[in-house]
Amino acid sequence: MGQGAAAIPQAPSPLLLCRSTILFLGLLVIGVVCAWKDETPPPPTSTATRGAASRICLSNQSSALLQFKQSFLNIYEFYRPDALISWQRDGSDCCHWKGVTCNNLTGFVIALEIPAPDFGDVIAGIAVDSSLFKLRYLQRLDLSYNQLNGAIPKRLVELTHLTHLNLSHCGFSGQIPVELSQMTRLVSLDLSYNDGLLLQHPNFSQLFRGLVHLEHLRLDRVDVSMSLRDVSMSLSSSHDLQTFSLSGCNISGPMDESLLHFQSISYLDLGSNKLESSIVEGLCSLGDITSLRLRASFMTGPIPPCLFSLPSLKELDLGGNHLNSGIPNLQLSQIASSLTELDLSGNRLTGSIPSSLFNLSFLATLDLSHNLLTENIPSSHFNLPFLKKVVLSGNSLTGTIPSWLFNLSSLEELDLSSNRLLGIPSSLFNPISSLKTVDLSDNFLTRSVPLLLFNLSSLESLDLSNNYLTGVPSVLFNSNSSLTTLDLSHNSLIGSIPPFFFTLPSLTKLNLGSNKFSDLLANFDNNLYSQYLEILQLDHNFLSGDIPSFVNRLRSVKNIDLSSNCFNFTIDLSFFFSIKGLFALDLSNNTRLTVDSSYSSDDAQGLSNNNIEGEIPFCLWEVIHFGGLDLDHNKLHGFEEPAQGITGYGLSYMSVSNNRIQGEIPTFLCNFHDG
Repeated sequence: MGQGAAAIPQAPSPLLLCRSTILFLGLLVIGVVCAWKDETPPPPTSTATRGAASRICLSNQSSALLQFKQSFLNIYEFYRPDALISWQRDGSDCCHWKGVTCNNLTGFVIALEIPAPDFGDVIAGIAVDSSLFKLRYLQRLDLSYNQLNGAIPKRLVELTHLTHLNLSHCGFSGQIPVELSQMTRLVSLDLSYNDGLLLQHPNFSQLFRGLVHLEHLRLDRVDVSMSLRDVSMSLSSSHDLQTFSLSGCNISGPMDESLLHFQSISYLDLGSNKLESSIVEGLCSLGDITSLRLRASFMTGPIPPCLFSLPSLKELDLGGNHLNSGIPNLQLSQIASSLTELDLSGNRLTGSIPSSLFNLSFLATLDLSHNLLTENIPSSHFNLPFLKKVVLSGNSLTGTIPSWLFNLSSLEELDLSSNRLLGIPSSLFNPISSLKTVDLSDNFLTRSVPLLLFNLSSLESLDLSNNYLTGVPSVLFNSNSSLTTLDLSHNSLIGSIPPFFFTLPSLTKLNLGSNKFSDLLANFDNNLYSQYLEILQLDHNFLSGDIPSFVNRLRSVKNIDLSSNCFNFTIDLSFFFSIKGLFALDLSNNTRLTVDSSYSSDDAQGLSNNNIEGEIPFCLWEVIHFGGLDLDHNKLHGFEEPAQGITGYGLSYMSVSNNRIQGEIPTFLCNFHDG
């Protein structure tokens, strides 16, 4: 071609045209599919931030969530209408809804966590809606404590990205579906406390053999019905298992070395099974274990001392078994300092309490109750700055209670009941003690109740019943007292009931029954009586004379028991009926007490075993807040007919046996009804 002639373009290569066309068609198909599904390619596997501002959730994800909410909306709103208040059709970003987490790159919902405790009341009696399975990229699903009932959905297997599944406390029943065995990405599975769940077809081995990534497994109360060895071997491929909680699963023993395969285990609970063996000492090789719970598993034999040397162990619960040795007495160098909870209750442990237990400097809870422990409680002073609860009840401990127990700054609960303890320290009480509950009942305590007990400003409940105490402080008024419950019943307290009992500002229950009190004093400032006293029990004493006027100024009192005393006067029932909230009044077994019943009443109850004569007065039929009426063993000879329109509203029962009533049953009694 000559110079200056126009260049003729070359025809494109057929191969290039073919490749371009294929690429264009491929992009077109991808675009159409994504537009049709309103989706983008699958999200990365990494966990995204909750409700990230950089991405608005996809419309199909929002729709699925709203449909899931609608499936239980009517039931949920009945319980807690504002529980999912943020889930609205108002254009709000579903990634910001409570319980929802999205991937911050794609907008897919990757976590749905709506456990009932975080949302108020439960979702009651519904099945899991199919809309849940439209959230195909869920990695975490928590529906715990919602009463969903029925069977666990087989379609959960469609959530192929799921790594964490919590369906505990949901009321599920029946066989766990075999489809769960295909959820091989699971790292955490919690199906606990669904009491009707079974693992039979498939059995435990078939379901879990392929879940090799499991780190946390909780199946408490699921009926597994296998031996512990078979269960352990079924999980042998789960090398990273950290949580192994299968309490109450009908697992049989014995315990053997197969558990030692899980060297990464930190939480092990096999309680309430039937292991029927001794505790394997090999457990002491589990160096990362923080919680070991074997409660009520028919364990026998001694407690391996090496358990107290586990470096990370914080919680050790061996209660409710048949362990029958002494508690190991260890050298200080053998004790792990991290233990915070020790429960050895309900066994057959013998001997004394070793002082080395109180060298566990981080201990917060100690329960050695209901064993066969003897001798004195160690008397040395121990530094236990975190100890909050000590329960040593139901043993045969003797001697005086050591004062250091009352001087621990953090101790809130002290239960030494049902022992053979002889005395209470009379001094060295910590004035800033945190003690809230003290139970020293059922011992052999003598002499007087120490005044300093009433000066513990945080004390709310004090039980000294069933002892041999003979005296109480005669003068006391503690305006800072927090005491709400005081029980001194079944002792040998004598003389007059001290007025200060009725001046404790927060007292709601006072039980002085079954003592030898002879007088109920009233000589104190009536402005100081307890405003909140609800229950007053003075039964089985030797009280006589009149009832002090301050009693009907106890405006909150609901129950008064003055039965089995020596009252010998004529009592005006209106004295008690003027107490508007009174629900129960027991004056029975006061053989020389007579009753003036000429006044109308609001309440009454126990008037049996007195000397009440005449007819049953019509005023008693006007009772409104009446639980029942006991007039047994008196000298009544008939019924006074009530005024027209009185129907005994609220009267649940009436007993008039062993009186002098004759003739026909009055017809008006048939018209009474319990309101």
